[in-house]
Amino acid sequence: MRKITFERVLPFLLLDEGGYSNRKKDRGGPTNKGITWKTYNAYRRRKGLPIRSVKQIEDHEVREIYRTEYWDEVRADELPEHLRYTVFDAAVNSGPERAIRLLQQVGKVDDDGIIGPKTLAAAEKVLLADYSLRRERWYEQIIDNDPEQEVNRRGWMNRVKKVHNRTITMLE
Repeated sequence: MRKITFERVLPFLLLDEGGYSNRKKDRGGPTNKGITWKTYNAYRRRKGLPIRSVKQIEDHEVREIYRTEYWDEVRADELPEHLRYTVFDAAVNSGPERAIRLLQQVGKVDDDGIIGPKTLAAAEKVLLADYSLRRERWYEQIIDNDPEQEVNRRGWMNRVKKVHNRTITMLE
């Protein structure tokens, strides 16, 4: 079995995220390779670089943003192998704090959105299927609270299933 690493899952994430988009119903606004303009501008400001269109994002910037602001933020290298990709993907799709809260809810620890020793210990007992189901329920809650988000249902649910199935394949 090969390990589930950032380098191994990033190509799948980029495939799912696609290229540039600016859909009216997407709350993130202009997005490229899954990185919103807001995230990109904040990243460039921290680096002391001028703000520019997310259309101009460079591959090394995409890699660094995903690594530091999502993978590292959810401490994916410390998670059990079977949860790394799906928690990372949830962080990209819903934000790192939400991804951690979902993990904490499934692991039955306080859901404060901060990953610490209790969350890491609880994660050892969390099944991939349970985490995937919790993600689906989260998306259902979003749609229930904002029916305009119904347009995202199929994409969100398909993504959860794809990540779930890819993880199983990677673990074989």
